[in-house]
Amino acid sequence: MNNSVLVTGANGFVGRHLLMQALDEGFTVFAGVRKKSHVDTIKDLDVNIVRIDYSSVEHIRQSLAEYGPFDYVVHNAGVTEAIDLAAYREGNVEVSKRLAIALQEGQLLRSNFVYVSSLAARGPEYKGFDAPISDYGKSKKEAEEQVINTGIDLVIVRPTAVYGSGDKAFLPLVKLLKNHIALSIGYKSQKLTFIHGADLARFIMILRDKKGEIFYAHDGKVYLQDHLTKAIKMALNRRNVIPVHIPAGLIKFVSLGINSIYNSIFKKSWHYNPSKIRELLAKDWTIDQGEKQLQQVNFKPKFSLAEGFKESVEFYRTNKWL
Repeated sequence: MNNSVLVTGANGFVGRHLLMQALDEGFTVFAGVRKKSHVDTIKDLDVNIVRIDYSSVEHIRQSLAEYGPFDYVVHNAGVTEAIDLAAYREGNVEVSKRLAIALQEGQLLRSNFVYVSSLAARGPEYKGFDAPISDYGKSKKEAEEQVINTGIDLVIVRPTAVYGSGDKAFLPLVKLLKNHIALSIGYKSQKLTFIHGADLARFIMILRDKKGEIFYAHDGKVYLQDHLTKAIKMALNRRNVIPVHIPAGLIKFVSLGINSIYNSIFKKSWHYNPSKIRELLAKDWTIDQGEKQLQQVNFKPKFSLAEGFKESVEFYRTNKWL
């Protein structure tokens, strides 16, 4: 019998890559999604859809009982946009803790719990200790701590910025470059790190039997904003572009104003809210301690930044996103 894996947040961008990787490795795959979530993005995959009610430990246990026990659980579900820290805590901290407890109480996990966290939980400009600077990062850090406190066997993965087929975060930048506008914000000397979604999925599955460690997922390189622009230009075959730079002070001011409007009218936070802008403007997202980890598990990314964005642009065009 094949080993089984439950992947939560399965209908999202990273979730689909995780499902495909697990299928490639011969797993029996259970795709965990929220009760009312659409599954159009994964309906073509040979997976078992599991509707999960995250509102309580008991509801989670009931949602999973007929499908488990699972050999592995990759907890990828979470909230990336919320109106305030309390909403982030509910979506990231409380849900993660309830899931870990439900798996233990229901004896629904045979081996390891893989928690997909974020580099935001560590924060930028690393000085030897975690110092998240956004509400999102703070909630992911607390979620790590709460899951650890449950005593479940686990490994934590902190991905850096993830891109690739199915990603929408970089789509606005790609659209601007398609229209010959090269946008940059903040500090041009900013140090960035990236990983392709398919590479992230491979890295996570490589780590499934590690216990009690935190691993950083990235492609092993450090980039500047110009490198990102060049990779997308090559993918789009754009040569002549108009550079547009937005200073840090201006983008902070604009973010504060637009976010206030979103909060008052739509009762939600704008995607580029002040908390998110603090992350986007941070000067250094390098992962010095992560390079040794990549060697330790013999991980080599398949996608360079240029190859990754070429694949992303092809996906955008095929799916008429561009």
